Amino acid sequence: MALDQFWNDVRERNPLFREGLSPPDVPRTDAGELDTALTERQEAWRPRGALKGYDEKDFDFLPSAARDRLTDLVARVNATAAELRELWYRFRSDADAEELFAERVPLGRLPLRDIILILEQDRYRTPDALRYGKLVEQEFGDTLPEGVVELRFESGPNSWGEPALRVWALLSDESTATDESLVKVGRHARAAIRAALTAAVPDCLAYISFRGISERVEEEEEAAA
Repeated sequence: MALDQFWNDVRERNPLFREGLSPPDVPRTDAGELDTALTERQEAWRPRGALKGYDEKDFDFLPSAARDRLTDLVARVNATAAELRELWYRFRSDADAEELFAERVPLGRLPLRDIILILEQDRYRTPDALRYGKLVEQEFGDTLPEGVVELRFESGPNSWGEPALRVWALLSDESTATDESLVKVGRHARAAIRAALTAAVPDCLAYISFRGISERVEEEEEAAA
């Protein structure tokens, strides 16, 4: 599937993609940190060439405005990649090529940064998780269930080898302050998420888990110390 190829190509160029972490443990991607990391790791977008596998029709689950923006960003990355590749091979024979290369580098880096931010690979950990997660979240509109701060998604086989979707709901501090509030919020949120899953991806086997938002933040801070 072309979506898989494109998502994986972006993942390989994403210097902040954290392998081996459970989805609720993955730090959110900061735009400034990402831009710095891309600047330091230029091979992420040069001279590897065009992003592979992008097809606008694979992103029919995105709103049209977001899909149009993604298409434009991919075109800009690919156009710049072609120009940079040509300049790269002219380095030995053209004294001006290196200067031109340096001038055009941001033209490829910044659109790639925005593509990574759109795909949110810190929240949607697989290509199918991106598709299904976006469809589920559209069922909620602009408001998640009470007490839920964020949703995260990952797809893959369950213990029986069946395709499955895993949904993590990160809960607010207020929701996890007492056992009573946790049970109340958890019961309501689980029912709301299950209803959204049934409406958006009725044939998908899904599992729902909960995690306190502060628990994740505290673990992030301990890991960084």
